[in-house]
Amino acid sequence: GPRGTGKTTWLRDNFASATWVNLLTNQDFLPLLNNPGLLAERVLAKNEGWVVIDEVQKIPGLLNEVHNLISIHNQRYKFAMSGSSARKLRRMEANLLAGRALDRKFFPLAYPEIKAEFNLERILRVGTLPSVFASEEYSSDLLESYVSTYLREEIQQEALVKNLESFARFLKVAGILSGSVIDHTHVARECSVNRKSVERYFDTLVDTLVAFRLPAFQPRLKVKERVRPKFYLFDCGVVRTLTGRTRQEVLEFERGNLLETYLMHEFRTAQSYLNTGGEMSY
Repeated sequence: GPRGTGKTTWLRDNFASATWVNLLTNQDFLPLLNNPGLLAERVLAKNEGWVVIDEVQKIPGLLNEVHNLISIHNQRYKFAMSGSSARKLRRMEANLLAGRALDRKFFPLAYPEIKAEFNLERILRVGTLPSVFASEEYSSDLLESYVSTYLREEIQQEALVKNLESFARFLKVAGILSGSVIDHTHVARECSVNRKSVERYFDTLVDTLVAFRLPAFQPRLKVKERVRPKFYLFDCGVVRTLTGRTRQEVLEFERGNLLETYLMHEFRTAQSYLNTGGEMSY
């Protein structure tokens, strides 16, 4: 799930007694970066039980160690691993534990989790990231911090961006276009970069789980997709922050796309949490 959706909080609530490896801390990250084999030493120091690896994508080599421990010790140890980006795993052709791991997705708060406090106007204005939704007074500050420290810095690194100004322009355009069919050539012109760079920027947002594409419905199976997909950011608050409107009231011109973005969030969350299967399209 994207950063800030509550993965670590959920893991601590459900696996409080587990062996913990938090790759957001230098205490865990630096030794394991230099020697992934240290993971086995920490795990084997316990006779059995759960092991949590938070933000596992930061050291993809740990997945080989996990695979080996599962193969040798079978059910003796169980692993719960979280991540907020698939980009590095794919780029490094990491071991994704096919057939040995269940894939579960995390999202911002959904209606069943907040129905007693449900307020559509507020959701369209600031979204449902847990820390933001819980803080009426500081919601705008938290969103601006989220966008500046996470989107602009960490995702910027993921995209291997050389021109920081063009990427900043792209993020604003991405916020404006959330809920729209995307024309890469038009976006490239708006951002003053080439089309390939824009395609890479969009792919990065999808790989880091802060955006997704919704394909066009095709009644018959076709080899090549003829209609472009729609593009959505994962949270209304992030959409408005990228466009510089987080401290303003929601106006009519943005209401339609924000409502569609929020409904898509609810549909995707229900599809995942209820394990319905199937595919969505527009």
